[in-house]
Amino acid sequence: MLIMYVSLSIIVMLAAYLLWKARREYKVQGKLSIPTVVGAYVCYILYTVVVVFAAWHSFWPFPINKMVSIVIGFVFLFFGLWLYTAGKITLGSFKRESGLETNKLITSGIYQWSRNPMMVGWSLILLGIALIGRSAFAIILVALFWIMFRVTLVVEEEYLEQIFVEEYRKYCSRTPRYLGLPKSKEQ
Repeated sequence: MLIMYVSLSIIVMLAAYLLWKARREYKVQGKLSIPTVVGAYVCYILYTVVVVFAAWHSFWPFPINKMVSIVIGFVFLFFGLWLYTAGKITLGSFKRESGLETNKLITSGIYQWSRNPMMVGWSLILLGIALIGRSAFAIILVALFWIMFRVTLVVEEEYLEQIFVEEYRKYCSRTPRYLGLPKSKEQ
């Protein structure tokens, strides 16, 4: 358990550093560097490994019917996978997905329903895993992931507004940040 706490601490510190670095790169270079993008993916992967490990070992198990937990967990897992995949397909390239290419604001496909389908999807995947494992610790990790996502989102939104200005503001006014029905384009 100690190794998991240490790993989690290292991941969170790395994520904080990468967030600081991303904000700086957006301001200075107008895009992210490859090392920053690779670092972010490493953080996501390592964090997912910690959540899976906590769920697999049912750290801090919570008393809920096993079948109910598994069914609800798989619903979240599959919906999250669908949302994440839909976002990935709509973006169409790794460069666009990772912030290395920002020449066009994507507002079609799933991005009509969510400005952040991949991150919402990933959060739901993690929540599904935590529920399947009936681990309160894994659920707390998912909540921490959501908080980190919210902080990262502020940096990304500032950058997108800076480069796309009015187009991005209009997009934000009609498209939910997380998931929902889009407002009409006339608004």
